[in-house]
Amino acid sequence: MSICNVARFTRLFSLLFMVVMVVGFPIVAMAQEPEALITYRGVEGPLWIEVEVIPDVPVVGPNKFTVRVRNNGTREFIDNAKIMIVAYDGEAQPHYQVVALNNPINTMDYVGRLTVKSPGIWRLHITVEAPGVGSEVFVVPVDIAPQRLDPGPGGALVLLVIVTGFISGGFYLRMRSHQVLKSR
Repeated sequence: MSICNVARFTRLFSLLFMVVMVVGFPIVAMAQEPEALITYRGVEGPLWIEVEVIPDVPVVGPNKFTVRVRNNGTREFIDNAKIMIVAYDGEAQPHYQVVALNNPINTMDYVGRLTVKSPGIWRLHITVEAPGVGSEVFVVPVDIAPQRLDPGPGGALVLLVIVTGFISGGFYLRMRSHQVLKSR
């Protein structure tokens, strides 16, 4: 193989690799953001809340809880509330606590992330303090499932890309070293 052919092969492989990365990674990234599931809607006094959780089936590990708060009388979203989420286990012992913060993009969403270490029925005590409206505590039951460790096609794709990269890099280095040795 001549140097021109190796250069063409390298340019073609690099171009193909860049196209796969540019097209493939955004698709994979979009596929990895799971849909949220509304787990609770409730009214306590002057406040109405809605709680969403990602992943749609909460599992042991990190879970993202999104809380939306409305004034029950006017149905307007409240964007200046203070929200505290405390997770109680099945024996009514508090284990985790997090402050849910406003999402800067969508100010009606308050986001809190909890990393739960054991499965079972957990109770989230969500304390909402809304200036001018009042303060209420909502109790939201959440069933935390064991971690799902099923193999998926994503892992196989990553393994394939890594192995292909190592093999092609080895072939390229071998061809390049033979060319350098022949030219001496």
